[in-house]
Amino acid sequence: MLSLVARNVKEHNLIAPRQTVVVSVSGGADSVSLLHVLSRLSQGMGFRIHVASMDHGIRGEAAARDVQHVREIATRWELPFTAGSADAPAFAKREGIGLEEAARRVRYDFLAKLAMRHDAACVAAGHHALDQIETILMHMVRGSGIKGLRGMRMSSPMPYHEEMTLVRPLLNVTRDEIEAYCVENCLEYRHDSSNDDTGHLRNFIRHQILRPLLDRHTHLPKSFERLAAAAGADHDYMESRFKSDVLPLVEQQEGTWRISRSDYRSCHVAMRRRLLREAFRCLHDRNIELNSDATLEISDWIKGAQAGKTRDLGGGIQLRVSYDSLHIERHDAELRFGHYRLIAPGTEIPLRGPDTIILGRLRIEFFEGERTTGRSIALHVPVGAEVHLRTRREGERFRPKGMAGRSRKIKDWMIDRKIPWQIRDQIPLVSLDGDVIAICVGDTWHLAHSSKEKNDSGRFCTLVLD
Repeated sequence: MLSLVARNVKEHNLIAPRQTVVVSVSGGADSVSLLHVLSRLSQGMGFRIHVASMDHGIRGEAAARDVQHVREIATRWELPFTAGSADAPAFAKREGIGLEEAARRVRYDFLAKLAMRHDAACVAAGHHALDQIETILMHMVRGSGIKGLRGMRMSSPMPYHEEMTLVRPLLNVTRDEIEAYCVENCLEYRHDSSNDDTGHLRNFIRHQILRPLLDRHTHLPKSFERLAAAAGADHDYMESRFKSDVLPLVEQQEGTWRISRSDYRSCHVAMRRRLLREAFRCLHDRNIELNSDATLEISDWIKGAQAGKTRDLGGGIQLRVSYDSLHIERHDAELRFGHYRLIAPGTEIPLRGPDTIILGRLRIEFFEGERTTGRSIALHVPVGAEVHLRTRREGERFRPKGMAGRSRKIKDWMIDRKIPWQIRDQIPLVSLDGDVIAICVGDTWHLAHSSKEKNDSGRFCTLVLD
C-alpha cells in the first residue's frame, strides 16, 4: 500500500516537494491510514503535512472524542494540528438543504480556509476504491450522465472552493487493504456509528448492495476503476470540444448566458445539454448542476418553445426564449436589449421646438425647419397640431410606409420586427394629434405613410436622433 500511494503521488503529481498538504482526518481507518502513509512518504518526498479534523455538531460527545483521538495522533507523530467545529444542523436549516449536504459544505469551508491560511497547495482526503464505487452507484441512482460515471478523481477542484485542489491518494486502494495496513502498523482508529444508518443512500448502497456484490464479484473495484477512467477520458474530450466549439458562440454577461437559436440548433445534442448544465452551474450561487433528468426535460421543452416563453429552472434561474436567442439567466438579472433606445412606459412629452430631450440612451433634438443632419426625419406639422414623444397605447395602430396607407396594429408591427415583448411598451414613438407618425427602433425612425405632405399648410420640423 505504501508503494501504491507513492506511485499515485508521483504519477498524478498530487503533492510536489516543499509543498504543504492539509490532511483531513476524521479518526476512521481510511483517514488515519492516509495520514500514516503520507507522514512516512513526506520525509523522502520533501513535502510538509498539517493535520485537520472537524466536529460537525451532529454526534455530540462521540464526535468530540474523535477529534481528540486525531489530536493525540498528531501530537504523537509530531505533526501540526488544527481542529474545526460547526453547527451543521443549524446551517442546514438556515440554508434549506439536507443535513448531509450541510456537513459537507461546512467541512470543505473549514479545510479550504485552513489550507489558504497555511499556504497549502492542496487538501488530502481518505476516499478509497469502495467510496468510488458507492459514489458512481449514487450518481446512477440519481440519473447521472457521463460526468457522474467518472466518479471521483485522484486530483480535482475542491467542491465549493474551485481555487483549491483536493487530492485522493487512496482512490485505488480497497477497504480490505486499508484495514490490513492498520493492523500491520498497529494504527488505532475510531468507528463512526452514523455510517451504519442505512436510511442514508450511501450507507444503503454500501451495506445492502455493495457488500453482496463484492462477495460475488471480487474484481468489482477494478471494473469500476476502468469504468471511471473510460468515462473520465470521454468527459474530458467532450469538455474540450465544448470549450472550443460551443463557448465562443455564447455571449456571457452578468447573470445571463445567451446563444442564438440557430447556433444552438447547429450544436450536437450532447453539446446542447452540456451548455444547459454549464450555464446553470455557473449562474447558480452554490455552483450546483442540473441533474440529467432535468437537463433532458428542458432540452425537449426548448424544441417547441415559442418566443416570449420562459421556464423556471430552480435556484433563482430561468430559461427565456426570444425571437432569435435562448437566454439562461438569473431571475434578478438586468434584461439587456442591445441597440434599442428605451424610455419609461407611459412617457408622454410634448415637443415644441427648439428643444432637446435626453431620456436614458435616447437623445433627440426637435426644431423648426427642414434640414438633414445625422439620423433625422422631417415632419410636416399642420397649424395648431400637437406633437408628442411617447410610448404606445393599448390597441393602437400605425400606417407604415410601403403599405399604401393601410394600417396595422403596432403590436403586430413590432412582432414582425421581432422586438422582444418585454420592451414593446418602452419603444419611443412620435404622435401628431394622437396619430403615430414615427417609431424609433434602434438607430432608425420608421415613418408613417402620411408623415410628410408638402401641399398641406403648416410648418416643417426636424427630429434628430443622436
